[in-house]
Amino acid sequence: MLSLIGKDLRAGAPYFALKTLVFGLLLAGALLAGKVFLVLSCVIAAILVAVAPALDWSLGEDAFVHSLPVSRPRVVRARYATSLLVSGAWLALAALMAVIFASINVTRGGVWPAWVAFETALTAIIYVGVFISLFLACVFRFGMVGGGVVATMVLGVLAPLGIRVVRPEDLEGVIAAVGAVPAATAVVLAIGFLIWLSMRISMRSYERREF
Repeated sequence: MLSLIGKDLRAGAPYFALKTLVFGLLLAGALLAGKVFLVLSCVIAAILVAVAPALDWSLGEDAFVHSLPVSRPRVVRARYATSLLVSGAWLALAALMAVIFASINVTRGGVWPAWVAFETALTAIIYVGVFISLFLACVFRFGMVGGGVVATMVLGVLAPLGIRVVRPEDLEGVIAAVGAVPAATAVVLAIGFLIWLSMRISMRSYERREF
């Protein structure tokens, strides 16, 4: 599985590097925009997650991968691992940018931006975790093109609802009520279970697909 993860990272390295630079500059411009920064961070993480399956599809690598002595469940696990690594690295970079900006702003006599907070980070984890679960399940079931269309339709319906239901200000109230550690633990466990369930569904779907 590690070799498959390495393949994804090596093949996508130029794209990841270029997109990280361009998107990093774009994200820097949104540092003053509050919720725009949160949404843009999650959208960019989603784009980076889509790079590896899009490259496989464009280069026709599925047939090559399945000619190797690698089981399909292992291919699925590797893709999920790559997605978590890439999206996690990006969200960590976004958080670092936000903290550095806020620190400079406070040092100069400004007020610490309300959106640079623990609840914002948890909101980003929820958004990106849900995207990974839905997107990869659709891709492994219907392929990159069909899965991308289905995922876009489903997310187009769920995203506006999710943004209204899961908001940093709502999580702030939950954190105040139960504490930061229990709230973070609950979020991580819930998203972890969702991704695990998605991966199990993807394994079954991928084993049944014909190439």
